[in-house]
Amino acid sequence: MVGMVGGLALLGGRAGASGSAVELGQTGAIDRVELGVLDPGTTFTVEAWVEADDLSDNHTLFAAVDPTSVENALFVGWVGGQWQIELDDDDPYEGNTCADQPAQTLCAAGSLGTAGPQHVAVTLDGGVLSVYVDGVLDASLSTSTTPTFGTAEWVVGADDDSGGTFLSDGWSGRIDEVRIWSEAHDADTLACLQDYALTGTEPGLEALWDFDLLSGTTVADLTGAHTATLQRNASLVTSPFGLTASAGLDVGCFDYDGDGVTLDDGDCDETDASVYPGATETWYDGVDSDCGGDSDDDADGDGYDSAAYGGDDCDDTDPTVYPGAPELSDGIDNDCDGHDESLDSDGDGLTDLEELAAGTDPLDADSDGDGLSDSDEADHGTDPTDADTDGGGVSDGDEVRDGTDPLDPSDDRDAPTDGTDGTDGTDGTDDAPASGAEGEALAVTPGAYGGGGCACSSPVGSAAAGSGTGFGLCLAVLGLGWVRRRPAARAD
Repeated sequence: MVGMVGGLALLGGRAGASGSAVELGQTGAIDRVELGVLDPGTTFTVEAWVEADDLSDNHTLFAAVDPTSVENALFVGWVGGQWQIELDDDDPYEGNTCADQPAQTLCAAGSLGTAGPQHVAVTLDGGVLSVYVDGVLDASLSTSTTPTFGTAEWVVGADDDSGGTFLSDGWSGRIDEVRIWSEAHDADTLACLQDYALTGTEPGLEALWDFDLLSGTTVADLTGAHTATLQRNASLVTSPFGLTASAGLDVGCFDYDGDGVTLDDGDCDETDASVYPGATETWYDGVDSDCGGDSDDDADGDGYDSAAYGGDDCDDTDPTVYPGAPELSDGIDNDCDGHDESLDSDGDGLTDLEELAAGTDPLDADSDGDGLSDSDEADHGTDPTDADTDGGGVSDGDEVRDGTDPLDPSDDRDAPTDGTDGTDGTDGTDDAPASGAEGEALAVTPGAYGGGGCACSSPVGSAAAGSGTGFGLCLAVLGLGWVRRRPAARAD
């Protein structure tokens, strides 16, 4: 299957799915892929998928060779039935190196075979040179040697024993997903990534050839930094490795941002090394730094965003304060309704919380308008939401001022109680004189002036017995009092 992407031929499937592999050594010639000049540094990983047809004699996977001195800055191959991995080897002939330079050459038996596809990776990390097969350590060497890549030319599938020819120790088989990293991967990371066709955007990746994009004999490096060239009879064939295409940032076991936590471990943002489970949360910056999944505007975790950042929580430092929270007498506006119910907003002697519980208005000292404050009503046992608690027709405030019982309707001044008030020519008031029209403030004092006389006082004046008009007034008052008392006498 051949398609075109950006002027390049796409073989074997879609870009990033590793649909093609390079095939070498099928005609007896020393085929190769020249990668150009690369310098991954002194800590690195070099890896590829390989399928060997023949492992007898000497076979090269990777070589980084100085074109002038023919010194191998790096050589990775299977030589005489074992691994031979060299660092800064000045002897171009691989058969001599294991004996001549043991301190800088890893020579060891391994598990590479011809039975099918295998993943091979070589790492240098902190003075330890290691080779892995299928994510498992195959051999290692402690060494003080560090390679100097400089202008060394990298080649896949062949070595250079004579200077600039790369016609030695050829590979016979297929190779795919060649990656060179400027960091050393451990066994877990190698095993994590080996089954994926990566994108070239992964951090630390210096070069990646998936052999899917071909233009003439040129193969694109997915990082965009390098170009590889197929030499001699090297060709692209359908890949036997069956890798899974990555879309980027989707390999759950890989730590893209280097914060030590992967997607599988719960990292919610693999593009930001400051974001991971357990990170210090910086509130109100729009970033879920600790990957808690909660709002970044709810610092106290009460389920309500801060009012300063578009929410309703009036105090985002206290989880007991939020809209609808139970109000407490603690000096705090717990329910965010705009005031502290432990205060006495209307100055009536009851806290706002007490008034809310009683159903009165915390902003009105006399909720029912009867002339008694809500606190006074509590003292008198009257209902602060009902102006006339006893229903007798006189407000609680008037009864308290008049000295009557606001809980007893029978003593209300305006309530008919004798069966005749309101029908006997009076105005419906009680039998007891209560107004000037019915003897209000009239008092008769027998013998006030000696003998059997009387004295009479009223709002309009006073008179004494034996004084003419005044005496007559006293008699009139006495008579009125007798008349006023007669109905009560009959009722008894």
